[in-house]
Amino acid sequence: MGIAYRDLAKAYAIHLSQLGQNSVEVAHDQRLLGVIYTELLDHMNAMEQNQLSKKILEIWGMSSDLIFTEIHAANIQIAVGKYDEAIKTLKGVCRQTEKDSEIRALVFISMAMALWNQEKFVEATGCLEISCDVLEPSKVAELYMEISSLYGDIISL
Repeated sequence: MGIAYRDLAKAYAIHLSQLGQNSVEVAHDQRLLGVIYTELLDHMNAMEQNQLSKKILEIWGMSSDLIFTEIHAANIQIAVGKYDEAIKTLKGVCRQTEKDSEIRALVFISMAMALWNQEKFVEATGCLEISCDVLEPSKVAELYMEISSLYGDIISL
């Protein structure tokens, strides 16, 4: 992650100096910084970068990019144990997506993670089933592997 962070920090500095703090490129850099911070388990900095990115994307009306930013924000909330906030965020995103879109499937996968952590296993499974109805078979196979892993975690409790 160190190299990715270093290279992204350089791109961020260039975009900031040449395009200004409210440019879409800076917003994308901030969103990617948030992803890197998430991988480094630095959730506070991840959330901060995500919020900064969100503000810029809202200014520019970049709704499709904003949806991914919201999904990432919900995943950060899940990582820090704010499951109810994550579910609220995801419900808002779900209302902005098309019924049978892959983006909506991603929303339901994240919602399943939040519900699973709240030990609402039936609801979590329902969310995963909804996402399976939308995704391609190869992606569904990956989901079944994830479900299997989650069931394994429950059995070990």
